[in-house]
Amino acid sequence: IEVMIKEYRHLVNEQTEKKSTFVDLGSGHGGLVCLIASLRKFNACFGVENEENRASWADPLAENFLAKLRCRSMKYSDIQINFGDFFQCHQTLDFLKRASLVWVNNVAFTDINFRLLQLLDSTVPVGCVVVSFVSFLPSHDRMNETGFEFISKTVVKEAADWTFTPLPVHVMQKKR
Repeated sequence: IEVMIKEYRHLVNEQTEKKSTFVDLGSGHGGLVCLIASLRKFNACFGVENEENRASWADPLAENFLAKLRCRSMKYSDIQINFGDFFQCHQTLDFLKRASLVWVNNVAFTDINFRLLQLLDSTVPVGCVVVSFVSFLPSHDRMNETGFEFISKTVVKEAADWTFTPLPVHVMQKKR
């Protein structure tokens, strides 16, 4: 999260953020969506999860989290978390069209990365930052036919607590 926010701050200004969305593709129980909604000033934070058990935790977690923020009079972005396949969810497309930051935890789903890159390239606006554990872009720039450019790769020791190994955090931005 720290690496994602640090890179994002360098690439996108606060005025753009206020009019845009944060999207978590594969949002699990929705914890990251809630956290980002409390830390940043997005118009909305959206998550979508295709695994029913994980998704079933999202609404109760978000309601509990938002209740605590309201009790403390803290500001937060609107939150929406859906159950479904982000390739087929129309709301996902609507949020991606307004996104300035997208997170994808794509370690276990590398077989869909090319398809996901095509979806992002055809949907997100210029300037949108996409962060993931596995790079979407080919290793040779001349092979990249998308509007995305590689920004950075940072190896983070405890990026994913379920692996207990350092993972690279890849950042790319849509430039055209």
